[in-house]
Amino acid sequence: MSEFDEFESPTISSDFTTNSNMEFTYLIRFDENGRRCETYVKEEKTPKEVQELLDKGYYEIPNDIYHLLLGNVDGKEHIRNPVTGEYEVYVPPEPTPEEKYQMKDAEIRREREKLLSGTDYLLQPDYPLNDPESDQYNPEKIKEIKQFRQALRDITEQEDYPFIELPTLPAGIKLKDSYS
Repeated sequence: MSEFDEFESPTISSDFTTNSNMEFTYLIRFDENGRRCETYVKEEKTPKEVQELLDKGYYEIPNDIYHLLLGNVDGKEHIRNPVTGEYEVYVPPEPTPEEKYQMKDAEIRREREKLLSGTDYLLQPDYPLNDPESDQYNPEKIKEIKQFRQALRDITEQEDYPFIELPTLPAGIKLKDSYS
């Protein structure tokens, strides 16, 4: 007798195949808002394991409802309404003011970094706009670019930050892709 003989092994029917159209039953635990937390395929569990999961508050969910929950039926995630037990489209809660602030802050900082890194090349000493020996030398345009870049660095000091408009790229200036 081996150490594994005391454990039941899952029973898989003889018609088990790798066919993706095979219908399974799922054991799902939902959180307090009705969103799917943990999921197990019932057919992969022993009867004892299935009962233990059911005793812990898991629900047996048929294949069609499982795919509805995932959004595979209509492209929308569904939840199990914790009050009625009905399945309905998940409507995410409105972000809190702090979450809105954090999302906008991250968005503005990403865009600022893109603008700064995309204009770095313009201020290199050997770039024609910045090279006094070049026929494209333009100290006024360099001054304009420096002011633009400083305005980008100062955006966090604005009164309504992060709900602001970013400074406008000077006319005639193109961002350089940072991956080039």
